[in-house]
Amino acid sequence: MPTPHAKTVPNYKNNPERFLIGARVQFSSLRDSKPIAACLTLRMFLIPLLLLITFHLLGKHGLPYRVTLLETAMPPALTTSIIALQYRLDEEFAIACISAGSLLCILLFTFSMIFF
Repeated sequence: MPTPHAKTVPNYKNNPERFLIGARVQFSSLRDSKPIAACLTLRMFLIPLLLLITFHLLGKHGLPYRVTLLETAMPPALTTSIIALQYRLDEEFAIACISAGSLLCILLFTFSMIFF
């Protein structure tokens, strides 16, 4: 029989990848901000805005829809850089988007918690 604390133990299987991605973050790659801004605008603003409009038009309200909207507005994740590394895509761009998106996420979610 599992103990009640067994479910609260975090899963650390991806920590080596997270450490490697974090170690590769270079703020100099954030200088080329136009492609990063385009990526984050699409990922964190336009797609959630389209979903919000769709929910409003369909008359959908409530906690499940707010959670779905919040999940849609999340920044690019670790998987982005793993795919870029695996398929030899622009991994510096992927890492820069993850870094900038994570910083932007702190501001956006603080704003959303205060005003929504």
